[in-house]
Amino acid sequence: MPRINMCNIHATSPSTLNNNSAQILLRALYLKVMATRSRLMEKTPHPEPRQVSPIEAFAMDSKAKSLLSDVLLLPATHGSILSGRNRMNALGWNYLCITLTADIDLLEIASGRDGLGAASAALVRVVEWSQSTSARRAVLHAAQVFDILDSSRIRESHLTRPDLVLFVSALVISQYVLVCNHNNAPLGGPTFELLQDIDWAKIRDEGLGAVTGFLLPSPPLEHQRAPAMSNTAQSFLQKGGPISFGGEFQKFGHIAARRMARKFAHLMDGFGKWDGCSYSRLLRAMCGFVGEDDGEY
Repeated sequence: MPRINMCNIHATSPSTLNNNSAQILLRALYLKVMATRSRLMEKTPHPEPRQVSPIEAFAMDSKAKSLLSDVLLLPATHGSILSGRNRMNALGWNYLCITLTADIDLLEIASGRDGLGAASAALVRVVEWSQSTSARRAVLHAAQVFDILDSSRIRESHLTRPDLVLFVSALVISQYVLVCNHNNAPLGGPTFELLQDIDWAKIRDEGLGAVTGFLLPSPPLEHQRAPAMSNTAQSFLQKGGPISFGGEFQKFGHIAARRMARKFAHLMDGFGKWDGCSYSRLLRAMCGFVGEDDGEY
C-alpha cells in the first residue's frame, strides 16, 4: 500500500492510490474535520452566535485552512478515486462536505429534537442559512448522496453508516425546502435539477458563503476562461432559484418538505438490514413534524 503524506496529500499521485488507500485517506480527512470542529466549538463562547455554516468557522482558523483545501481539491487532484465504480468513496466525500456546509445540530433542533420552543428559535437561523451559498452547496451534496444510494447497492460505508448519511441528507434538503421562498429566487431563472452529475473539479470552492474564493489557489487557465455562468450548478450555487428532484418540480413549504422527507424514507426502506433502524424511525417522525402546517409557497 502506498504511503500518503497527510501534511501534503496532493503530492501523492492518484495512480498510486488503490481503493483501500483511498478509503484510509477519506477516513483520515473525516477524523481531522471532526477533531477540528470539536476544537473550534470549545474555543467559541457559548452565548456567541455561530457562523451560518461550519466552514466559515474553519476558514477563520489558520490550522483548519489547509484541511479545507485538502477536502475541496480532492475532485481536482484525485478525481479518479471518486469517480466510476468508486461510489463508496464519492458517498463519503459528499457526506464530508455536508458536515462542512451545514450545521447538522441546528437542523436537528429545528426538526423538533429538543421540543417545539427550541425548534421555533432554531428555524430563524435555518432561514438565514437557507439564503446562503453554503446551504445550496449542502443541498447539492445531499442530493448526490441520494443519487448514489438510489443508483447503487451500497449498503456499507467506511466513514459511517449509510442510513445516517441518508438521514443527514434528508435533513438538509427537507429543511432547505421548508424555509425557502420562491420570492427569493431570481425571476425567470431556469429550474435546476438536483439529481444530476456534478463536475466538482470545476466547482472547486464555489458555494462556501463568505469564504468563497479565499481558500484555494487560482484555478487552471482553462477554468478561468470558462464563463462563470456556463455551469448550471455554479449558477444555482451563486443565485439559487427553483429546483426539481428526479424531474419533479419542487415547491417550497411544509407540504413539499414532507414529501421530500418521504422520498428519503422510501429509499431507506430498501436498505434491508437497516430497515426499521433508529434513523428510519426518526426520518418518518420528521415527515410528520414538518407537515404540521400545510402552508406551501
